[in-house]
Amino acid sequence: MPRNVYDDFMGIFGQDAKGVISGRTEDPVTGKVEANFLDTLMGRSQAELDAAKEQMETTQRRKGGRTQYDESGYSTELAAMGIDRDKTNKGAVNSAIREIQLKNAAKLRSTLAEEQYSNPTRVDERTVRDRQYYAERRDAEQNRLDLLNQQMRSDRRADQRHNEAMERLDRQDRRKAISGMSGGLAALAAAFAL
Repeated sequence: MPRNVYDDFMGIFGQDAKGVISGRTEDPVTGKVEANFLDTLMGRSQAELDAAKEQMETTQRRKGGRTQYDESGYSTELAAMGIDRDKTNKGAVNSAIREIQLKNAAKLRSTLAEEQYSNPTRVDERTVRDRQYYAERRDAEQNRLDLLNQQMRSDRRADQRHNEAMERLDRQDRRKAISGMSGGLAALAAAFAL
């Protein structure tokens, strides 16, 4: 980055590129802090302002990374991975922490699996628990099937009783109809006999 001698001199008054850049808003189109007339008078170039802005943003990112590093609880592991506390941003620290957590989870799974197979009592207890669970499930399924079969038999009996009652009513209606016709025919025959 080209350095302007006036910038060093103006730093005494707090008017160097870094001091000036921190109070300005960036152009919404270019995303840069544009040099103005006063910057030109002070001998500041656009390149100096861009470099100062980039350095300020880098410092802010590193400050976030340093805070994340310190608060993570994984300082030792991060240092062992070669993560520099003062030169790493928050995203890189988070990625390294996720990697550490994944490795720790894999170690834990491996340890549990090894312990399970090295301790036959624990395996037997688990086998017994599994068998009990499946036996209970099988019994519950059988109970449900028995209940359904019983309900179906009960429904069939109710249907059969209903059908028998309907047949009885039909027979009674036919008898009444036949006796009514017989009575009518007898009355008609008596009328003709007179």
